[in-house]
Amino acid sequence: EHLLTEILTELKKQTAGPGRLWTADDIAIFLSLSKASISARIVCLPSFPDPIQIPGSTRRWHQDDVQKWARRHKKTK
Repeated sequence: EHLLTEILTELKKQTAGPGRLWTADDIAIFLSLSKASISARIVCLPSFPDPIQIPGSTRRWHQDDVQKWARRHKKTK
């Protein structure tokens, strides 16, 4: 129970402000893709940032890392 409280406290710190953690749903919204596309085609790329796996939770990615990755892989017209 104490460990869970510590994890939740840390998550709250990390999800506040610009450095929050994103789920696959957040990434899908940001990239205007479906969650299925994110899971099948994006997060599995070797160049995509590594996820953080929190016990009892889904994978999450640092927002800043995902945004930097997106800027590096932006297609130019």
